[in-house]
Amino acid sequence: MTEPAETLTTWRSRPVFISSTFRDMHAERDHLRNHVFPALEDRLRVRRHYLEPIDLRQGVETATLAEERARDLQVLKVCLDEIERSRPFLLVLLGDRYGWAPPEDRIAAAAQEAGLDTEAAGKSVTALEIEFGLLKKDPAQRRRSLFYFREPLPYAAMPKAVAAEYSDDYADDPAIRAGHERLNALKQTIRDDPELAGRVRPYALGWDAKAQQPTGLEAWGRQVLKALWTELKEETRAYLAQAPTTEAGQDRAMLDEFVEHKLRDFRGRAATLRLLVDLARSPAAPGAPWAACLTGPSGSGKSTVFARLYRELVRDDGLFVLAHAAGSGPRTARVETMLRRWCEELALHLGERSPLTDNADREEIEQAFARLLHRVAGQRRVVVLLDALNQFEPTPQARHLTWLPKLWPENARLIATALPGAEAEALGAKPRVTVMTLPALDEAEARDIAESVWARYHRACNPDVLNRVLALRRDDGPPAYRNPLWLTLAMEQLNLLDADDFTAAEQNLHSLLLQKAVDLPAELIGLYQHLLARAEKLFGAGWTRGFVALIALSRNGWRESDLQALLAPAARLLAPEEPEPVWDPLRFAALRRTFRAQVIQRGSHGRWDFAHAQMRHAITQTQLGQLNVEEVLHGTIADHLTALPQEDAIRLTELMYHLIGTSDQRRASAYLAWTAINSRASELQIATVTIAQHLLYSYNYQIKHS
Repeated sequence: MTEPAETLTTWRSRPVFISSTFRDMHAERDHLRNHVFPALEDRLRVRRHYLEPIDLRQGVETATLAEERARDLQVLKVCLDEIERSRPFLLVLLGDRYGWAPPEDRIAAAAQEAGLDTEAAGKSVTALEIEFGLLKKDPAQRRRSLFYFREPLPYAAMPKAVAAEYSDDYADDPAIRAGHERLNALKQTIRDDPELAGRVRPYALGWDAKAQQPTGLEAWGRQVLKALWTELKEETRAYLAQAPTTEAGQDRAMLDEFVEHKLRDFRGRAATLRLLVDLARSPAAPGAPWAACLTGPSGSGKSTVFARLYRELVRDDGLFVLAHAAGSGPRTARVETMLRRWCEELALHLGERSPLTDNADREEIEQAFARLLHRVAGQRRVVVLLDALNQFEPTPQARHLTWLPKLWPENARLIATALPGAEAEALGAKPRVTVMTLPALDEAEARDIAESVWARYHRACNPDVLNRVLALRRDDGPPAYRNPLWLTLAMEQLNLLDADDFTAAEQNLHSLLLQKAVDLPAELIGLYQHLLARAEKLFGAGWTRGFVALIALSRNGWRESDLQALLAPAARLLAPEEPEPVWDPLRFAALRRTFRAQVIQRGSHGRWDFAHAQMRHAITQTQLGQLNVEEVLHGTIADHLTALPQEDAIRLTELMYHLIGTSDQRRASAYLAWTAINSRASELQIATVTIAQHLLYSYNYQIKHS
């Protein structure tokens, strides 16, 4: 018998509530969001957990509440409600500010509504958060909380107004200065609690007088990461024990993770789903469709439809579902990997061992799949679901779908997604195949998706802000929201405000959000520019521009080892004004996480690539538009590939492509001649095909634009 498919557990969330005063802790909160939490997210993902940081600097929606008392109560209520949801983790940051203390009657009302039996008079929201989440509400919470007390900054060397932002002692208002004693008492209460032994940690930061902001956050961030991971690792250990042990099982787990993440913001698409579900369950009949290909531009939501369809069909006991997403993991871009896993699953259903040996060739794999598919379809309906036909490695087998059985079982259905192009055309050209174009979002669907993105951040989207976003139109006329990728990126940009934004907003965050909504670019290329600007702010222009430009000039992304060798020369070219970057794997990991789902790892060699074609186009248009930049960078890449061992797989497939990109015909010709003289048949064939593809592309381009 084959090893059974590992049982996958339901995804779970691990919320972490950040409790602190706001104005003096923007730097720490930004560092947590940009560096610490993405690293935790990576580690938790293999344990089938989400990290849900709750940062309420933004999202306590009071703009629609006109009366001051109602606003105060709403702020308190949201804070306390989110603490209740955040169990079991509470991360408390305390400096030298006690924080906002609402009027006595309002804080008492909020405490009473939350069921907190405490004397609330004169207490700040931060103090009440700590009491509610830790000291009074749930004594067990002490073992799941971490406290970081910042040592005093060099206040005497600061302008008084700046010092007052960080310490109550420097405030002009006597009432605020009086909070200093309450703060000291609160800290002492926490230090004296025996159950918090080892959970209260001091930390020290430096001060940049020119930028007027704290420095040295990296060491503190590593400290927090280690502490939080120690807690989370222990609580999720059981889920790691269930990790798949075989490559096929790991691929199934990656598929499940891919589906889970795509469904987080899925809304609408009811009509399209109904048509596809009906096809999957349709009775066998002469002349009836057996397959459908769902097409649409990159970012239109095809993968989310695939994910929703998969979840719908696997619940149907009458169906046997084979599913694969070509962009879901490092190995999933190979057709043979997919077919091997499917053969295993089909054989397991039949109570047999997979007939494939480790050294089975392509033809044997395809024939085994066809036989097993027919046998299982003879017993029950089989539905084959395929996402992103265009993301398979560009072999003739993948581009022309030659792996499909010549005789498709009448009791089987195939539903695939693809960009318009060769793969979609190859499937659509077969008899009785329906080709469908995924329609654009309507306004109701767009509103649902927008609200779901905000909900991920534990925030409510203000209706005025959302209306401003939905009013934006692309240059060619249609509403920008009709593209789900644009809409999701836009909503994330509004949820990623940093310290500079909060400082500029002062007390009017609602107005800031309205203005930022109006200023959002209505084209994807503009949103990608926002994303790049944010990455440059965090990691510098050299790291950011070098990283994205190298991927943009690749055909299928790069291994980390390639990026390590190429980043410095690319940065010298694209950001000569900055110091040359020194490779740091941790910095690289943090950089790629900044792009979130826009940069993914795929292919049999684990290459880092863009998830959507629009990002490659955006980088090419904006980062590589200078005279000769592309040619020079292609030459740098070609030099790197030439220096690799001759049998290196990436060298074999990519060298000629980048030699062509240099426009140095003599160098490309010399390489072609060398492969022929040295009887390197496979390398010669790859190089020749690459040249032919380039000539065909150039010819078609000239015809199209003549």
